[in-house]
Amino acid sequence: MNFARQEMYIILATIVRNYDIYDGQEGPTLELYDTNRERDIDVNRDMIIPFAAKGSHGLRVRVRN
Repeated sequence: MNFARQEMYIILATIVRNYDIYDGQEGPTLELYDTNRERDIDVNRDMIIPFAAKGSHGLRVRVRN
């Protein structure tokens, strides 16, 4: 399980490293998709582990080419 978690971290780091954040430029970039800060990012409740609001889909990102 620890090995699988480490692999997921490596994959996520590779994706973030290879793409820029979208701000109108051309080329492969990452863009926030259907994400609301209050609902999906800010901590809504804390039960030892912080949780987003109920019904949140979490942080969603779209890869633009």
